[in-house]
Amino acid sequence: MKTPMTKLMFAAIVAAATVLAVSAAFAGAEWRHIDEGSWCSGPKLTPDRLKGKVVLVDRWSMSCPPCRASLPHLESIWKKFRKKQFVLIGSHRQEGDQRERIKELVRENGLTYSVYQNVGVVNEPDLRGVPSFYIVAPNGRIVYYGAGFSESTVRVLEEKIREELDKITAPESLCNGVTLNYFKAEAPNLVPGKNVEGLVSRLKTAAKKSGAKADEAQAILRAIESSHDAFVADIRENVKTRPGLALMRIETLVKTWPSEKARYAKALKKLSASRDVQAAIKLRRTLAELAAQLPNTPHEDKQLEDARKAAKAAAAPFADSQFPGVANEIAELLIDY
Repeated sequence: MKTPMTKLMFAAIVAAATVLAVSAAFAGAEWRHIDEGSWCSGPKLTPDRLKGKVVLVDRWSMSCPPCRASLPHLESIWKKFRKKQFVLIGSHRQEGDQRERIKELVRENGLTYSVYQNVGVVNEPDLRGVPSFYIVAPNGRIVYYGAGFSESTVRVLEEKIREELDKITAPESLCNGVTLNYFKAEAPNLVPGKNVEGLVSRLKTAAKKSGAKADEAQAILRAIESSHDAFVADIRENVKTRPGLALMRIETLVKTWPSEKARYAKALKKLSASRDVQAAIKLRRTLAELAAQLPNTPHEDKQLEDARKAAKAAAAPFADSQFPGVANEIAELLIDY
């Protein structure tokens, strides 16, 4: 049995390891000037709140008529996408402290997105003049940039934003790295959670023939097998330390490969029956959903924070669970979020 001090030391080690792992996996872009001193209006941001988001940066200035003309259009873009994994930052670039004038212009135009002085990514593209725009993907890569404003600019920005958001919500493919030509129509079925066993049988038949179609079938089969092996390895890695995550992976695996259900029947029964494991899953899902939301007002910010506190309080009784790995999983989740 662990002494209180041993448990504290263990928690500290887990915390340190988790922070390092999360930082490495979700580093994203490096931002500058996201601080209280640069904030002008709209939702207050932090680098953490931008992780996993598609971010549009609008470089503008008070002294630029096209910039001011673009503001209502940018507000429309914000309203169109704000409930998704999207953030719009108005980055004012005029010299001197213009915050009072900016706030007045914000009120006149009814702007509700975030406006800061001189915010941007460290590796900002070399865009001379304003207005100019760039879009940062969740991985920190700049996927679009351009200068000037017109009606076509709005269409281009919306198209690029939608394209990046679709990448976030698109289900993971079982055949990443394989270009589908002959089997393109099967792409919606080549995702985790969809039964692929019937498709695998058809692919095996096609793979026995010769030619480009057979080669593609063989490549898809290899990718599916690799995805299966990755699921199995992930389950083995997490079952003792993150049983909630392991159960979620097992449930997906047996939906994708139903013939595997007998192999995992015992683990499914044991993990599914545990209230402790279910509490870890609920906490994981709730915190992930809350992390995806960006508050638009102080009231919304408080609502999200209250929801986080409620989720963590609901999981607190399970933090000392004797079910293997639950306490560790909950401790990691409380640090991650």
